[in-house]
Amino acid sequence: MDIVVKKAELKDVFDISKLHAICWKDAYKNIIPDSYLKRIYLDDWCAEFEEGINNKTREAHIAYIDDKPIAVISHGKSRCSMEGYGEIISLYVHPIYQGSGIGTLLLEEALKYMKDLGYTNICLCVFEKNENAKEFYKKNGFKDSGNKNILKIDDEDIEESIYIYDL
Repeated sequence: MDIVVKKAELKDVFDISKLHAICWKDAYKNIIPDSYLKRIYLDDWCAEFEEGINNKTREAHIAYIDDKPIAVISHGKSRCSMEGYGEIISLYVHPIYQGSGIGTLLLEEALKYMKDLGYTNICLCVFEKNENAKEFYKKNGFKDSGNKNILKIDDEDIEESIYIYDL
């Protein structure tokens, strides 16, 4: 299995959005209301990534196997109210490739990239009920900061924990 990782370009936004949609529907069952998950379309994130790539506020790296996009990580300046931090905004691995090490590979690539940009601390938000993601990030050196966010999704409060990593 030859994995190729490359920095995302504008031509990649649909692939990024599609991976987000597929992974949200899989990973967030029993975390996010079904009513919301049913309304997710493959192109929902296209505009957001196009804007982010254009103005360098949300960059991404994509993993491919045989020219097929199978995982994506996005990153940028922290949106977590943590001054001077970089942020891992999202990390999604297609369900059939989860557990294969691709998530760790992408995380390492993004952390190196962010360190090269001058960040010394990284944060990320993870849904409190997403035990698999919390375990993955802990295994990769992230620590729960004790800070929380609440997202309102379809009138339901969804709690997130903020994890941090020192580069």
